[in-house]
Amino acid sequence: MELEVNVVKIDGKPLEKLMDVIKSVVGTLYRPTSIRKEAEAYRIEPIAEAQSRALSIQNNGQIDVIDRTIKRLI
Repeated sequence: MELEVNVVKIDGKPLEKLMDVIKSVVGTLYRPTSIRKEAEAYRIEPIAEAQSRALSIQNNGQIDVIDRTIKRLI
């Protein structure tokens, strides 16, 4: 019994076109996820900045208290 194998080779323009179509479909399917990630990043960034400023203000206040305490002790 002999097994016959047919191999189809696709070169050049048809393969490039197929890859472009696949890339386009994947990009279209991924776009909503990408938009959500971008929106989440824009939402989180101001929160992180505000937390950083609050921590900085809190630390400055603690340093002031420490400085005043040291001055009083001296």
